[in-house]
Amino acid sequence: TAITLVAPDRRQAQLCYSVGIVGALVLATALPEHPGNTVAKFAIGNPTPTTWLLLTAYGLLAIGAFVAIGRGIDRLEPDSL
Repeated sequence: TAITLVAPDRRQAQLCYSVGIVGALVLATALPEHPGNTVAKFAIGNPTPTTWLLLTAYGLLAIGAFVAIGRGIDRLEPDSL
């Protein structure tokens, strides 16, 4: 949502989104546990303390992104879109 509001055209928005997704996947490899493994451990009922810590971090990251996008949308002028 944030990229589409900032990027001037569809092509640039798609490029920025693709680069952001690839960057997120690269950063996910540096985590002590892959996000897919975190979901799987909760699904089978075998979470570790690291799994709980990562779940908390993912939740806080999601809340932060939601607040940041909301504030960004509030600052936009509808006529400029």
